[in-house]
Amino acid sequence: MCATQQDACVDAVFGYAFGHIADYTTANPLTTPRWQARPAENELGARPPKAPVFPFHGSLDEIIPLSQAQTLRREYCAAGVDVTWGTYVGEHVATPAFSAGDIVNYLGDRFAGKPARSSC
Repeated sequence: MCATQQDACVDAVFGYAFGHIADYTTANPLTTPRWQARPAENELGARPPKAPVFPFHGSLDEIIPLSQAQTLRREYCAAGVDVTWGTYVGEHVATPAFSAGDIVNYLGDRFAGKPARSSC
């Protein structure tokens, strides 16, 4: 069973990459009051982290606009946070796969005791 499930998520991620939300829904959920309330509950930047961070974002993200992530980066930089930033060609679901190599290297360097290189 493990052998058949090993790559099960590959199609789930890449099979829908670069699709538009309208391709999968009958109404745009991003415009509903329930959805609009979620960002207010989870406002990033209210308390800057003390540890180095590697925020990354997809340039084609429909769920969270790139401009929002770029604003957070500027706020973190202004607060003195060590920020290593990455923008990748991808939308909300596939971007982590495209950034995986950089993320693994970033985390490997932190665990190896290497200092983060801020891109502020």
